[in-house]
Amino acid sequence: MHHSVALAEPTAEERAAAEALFREAKGLAIDGKTPEACIKFAESQRLDPKTGTLVYLATCHEDEGKTATAWVEFSEASRQAGRAGQKEREAHARQRAEELEKTLSKVVIRPVDGAGLTLEIDGREVRTFGSPIPFDPGTLVVEASAPGKRSWSTTIEVPKGPSVVTVDVPRLEDLPVAPVKPVPAPSPAPSAPLRKDLLIAGITTGSVGVAGIILGTVTGLRAASLGGDADAVCPTRYCADQAGVDAHETARAWADGSTAAFVVGLAALGTGVVLVVTSTTTSADSTPAAKAETRVTAGFRGGPWLGVESTF
Repeated sequence: MHHSVALAEPTAEERAAAEALFREAKGLAIDGKTPEACIKFAESQRLDPKTGTLVYLATCHEDEGKTATAWVEFSEASRQAGRAGQKEREAHARQRAEELEKTLSKVVIRPVDGAGLTLEIDGREVRTFGSPIPFDPGTLVVEASAPGKRSWSTTIEVPKGPSVVTVDVPRLEDLPVAPVKPVPAPSPAPSAPLRKDLLIAGITTGSVGVAGIILGTVTGLRAASLGGDADAVCPTRYCADQAGVDAHETARAWADGSTAAFVVGLAALGTGVVLVVTSTTTSADSTPAAKAETRVTAGFRGGPWLGVESTF
């Protein structure tokens, strides 16, 4: 089954330009300027495709030494002329094609492994391996590539025909595989860090405890001094005047304050030690029920007093 492709008709301007190029090309060919003539013929054919122009283009390429290109163009011109009923032109083009076929230069590609191989000759993809493929004589670059393989290329010289150049494509080398980096072993879990809040609370509470003991000592000494003074005023502690009573009550208040300071100081110091020890053994991931806090209170009400309250 044959399918015909409808091509857009050239505009009047394109026809005029194509005709001008055709005439210019003929003049260049007569003057022996073959490469320039071929360019003009090709542009004329592009703007306004005609069988006659294609025959001139094929002849020009043959004169230029591009035998494979000319052979293809003469063969196509023969087919076009046959479809158009131009018997004489058909026969002429076919004869020229048959004559050129005997002088073609050909290349045979023989890959060791054609699986997944993409091969190009001068940028033209070649999918036929092991069979002669017509090429214009000259220098050609053969390139082979495949997924995951290192590309390979070579340059060949294709002589005038009839000739056959065979290119053996070696097995492509594998691309180097990037080394897989070993997964580092997980670092051991760091030792449980000090819980800052517990540590601070422990140090604070312990400091208060030390201060309480110091305060208890100082107030105790003061109580002893006041007690001596009171005994001097009222030895039996059954005083006849208010001054003696006040002296004994003041001494007693200082004594009570000293006792309270010692009790609170010792309790705070013990609590502080517990908090510090706890802070060194508590995991960073554990969540305490409540944040540790310490509140210190002090004053003088009938004698010196000191208080500490810790919450966890």
